[in-house]
Amino acid sequence: MFRAWHRKNFVLKEPSLEQKLEHAVDVRALLFLIRSLQGAIADPALPLAGLREQVEAMAWLLQDCWLYVHAPMDAHQAEELLAEVFPE
Repeated sequence: MFRAWHRKNFVLKEPSLEQKLEHAVDVRALLFLIRSLQGAIADPALPLAGLREQVEAMAWLLQDCWLYVHAPMDAHQAEELLAEVFPE
């Protein structure tokens, strides 16, 4: 649900300042919860080890959402990355 909202409002169109502020609050809260969950499932005494990969993936996706909106890569950085990944 969050990813669909993010795509609709931040990827497919330019967000308003109000939406960016809402996004910042929402992503920070979700990242806090996910990181807390990561700490809990890291305890080998709990039978939740099977969730580790899913929780780590969600943390990565949320971090990616944050960076996309609040710390986007500039054109120069993008060109450098493309040249590194796809050398001619």
